[in-house]
Amino acid sequence: MVDRKAKIGWLAPSLMLLSVAVFLAARATASQFDFAVANIITLVCGLVFYMTALMLWLRVGRASRNLKMAVVLAPLGLMIVGLCFYKPLGLDSELVPRFRYRWAPDPLVQVEKNKESAGESENEPLPSISQGLNDYAGFLGGDRSATIKQASFSDPASWTESTPQLLWKRKIGAGWSAFSVVGEIAVTLEQREDDETLQAYALKTGEPLWKIEWESRHTTSLGGLGPRSTPVIANGIVYAQGANGYLIAAKLDRGEKVWDKSLLDCVGVELSQAEREVAWGRSSSPLVVRDKVIIPLGGAGDKLATLICFDAQTGEEKWRTGREQVSYASPTLMTLSQTPQIVSVNNNSVSAHRLEDGTELWRTDWPGSSSGPANVSQPVAVDGQRILLSKAYGSGAKMLKVTGSSEGIWKVEELWKNSSVLKTKFTNVVIHEGYAYGLSDGILECVDLADGKRMWKSKRYRHGQIMLVGQHLLIMAEDGSVAIGIANPESFEELYRFQAIEGMTWNNPALAGNLLLVRNGEQAACYRLPMQAMTESVSVPAAE
Repeated sequence: MVDRKAKIGWLAPSLMLLSVAVFLAARATASQFDFAVANIITLVCGLVFYMTALMLWLRVGRASRNLKMAVVLAPLGLMIVGLCFYKPLGLDSELVPRFRYRWAPDPLVQVEKNKESAGESENEPLPSISQGLNDYAGFLGGDRSATIKQASFSDPASWTESTPQLLWKRKIGAGWSAFSVVGEIAVTLEQREDDETLQAYALKTGEPLWKIEWESRHTTSLGGLGPRSTPVIANGIVYAQGANGYLIAAKLDRGEKVWDKSLLDCVGVELSQAEREVAWGRSSSPLVVRDKVIIPLGGAGDKLATLICFDAQTGEEKWRTGREQVSYASPTLMTLSQTPQIVSVNNNSVSAHRLEDGTELWRTDWPGSSSGPANVSQPVAVDGQRILLSKAYGSGAKMLKVTGSSEGIWKVEELWKNSSVLKTKFTNVVIHEGYAYGLSDGILECVDLADGKRMWKSKRYRHGQIMLVGQHLLIMAEDGSVAIGIANPESFEELYRFQAIEGMTWNNPALAGNLLLVRNGEQAACYRLPMQAMTESVSVPAAE
């Protein structure tokens, strides 16, 4: 019979060496698959190594019983002491725990809720709400491309520390919503204690102008607290969706409610049912096209609809279509084969619908799960026939060719697929002169649209956001810093970087003329950036 101590003598070191080998392999290849998975592997390997080493020492070590007991209980004691001083805030995008000093002021509940703080004075002059060239009227801009073609930065390589001029910085309620801007008013969604809030600010001063609150709260350890979607502004009205499916339309000038809907009531499901299928809160921003407001509806069980359309002025339902669960992307207006259509990334598919009545034109598989490996990134129209899809969780990027005939027959063809590029977890890609740029599992990457091959993979900004301004890439890093460089398929050089706000930042930036608006779940700020004049006219955005 094999001696028990002898067995432990070779088994324990083998387990320890194996855990070290797996750990080193995971860290060495993390940038090639998923940093979050690598961190989970690191945790498991660390626990295996620690527990094996501890068991080996307890078995063969010659220390006293009291010392052994102290070593066993020490980690638990340190954890308890740590939690006495620090409180957990959840996990970041790579599943690393976040903590805050327990007695530090909590910005998530510090936003004042009284009328005076909202600046609702009847005597104050109203800011301008006239729409113009400098507007950034919705999620990723007017056409949902995160692209401003008609302007560019003035030589970021020559900027100094004081060049990005801070106009204002303030505390803000929790959430992953971004700003939308028309005229001199910026709006966003925030969580304030147990209420979701549609809040308007003066663009150039950050002073609160008006707010509309409703009782609703969504929070998860992975997704955090607060609303996820970004309001859209069209024809003097703001349209916004809360994380639990409350849809509201309000006047931009004074925040008077025009109409509201509960999307869950529209489909006839309870919140608990919806949350089981859409785990991290509703994130879709409304799409406004002329007199229509289109938004994913979803539901649960056999009560499902892909999209629902309301009258933009009255909130009356115009149509609903499909039976797909919602994803975390937003519907987009595209013109493919000379046919305007609403393209929707769903729970496990991509579909296109006729604007007039929602009739499905075509649909293709895009595997995912809104409670697992979710579809988050926007579809991007490359030209009048091609659509680029991107996603993390092992999917990567895929190029589709969509063609339609005069008889109404649509064909979807896969031109290429590459699972190793553009692994956009909850960010999007921008397109410039035949190349796509995006944060692939947090690392900036350039991909040739012709064949899906990687041109380069450069700096790690983690799971932030990206925007194209003229020929420049503007990257909002997860740590709240902003980086700028030229969109160049040969290589990437970071020309300038500054710390805009502090804290984990998943929110998209907004650029209204030369004013950059940034926010996260704790802070918001506005910077004036040196810009070249806007000399070209812009295409009419989908929201008008």
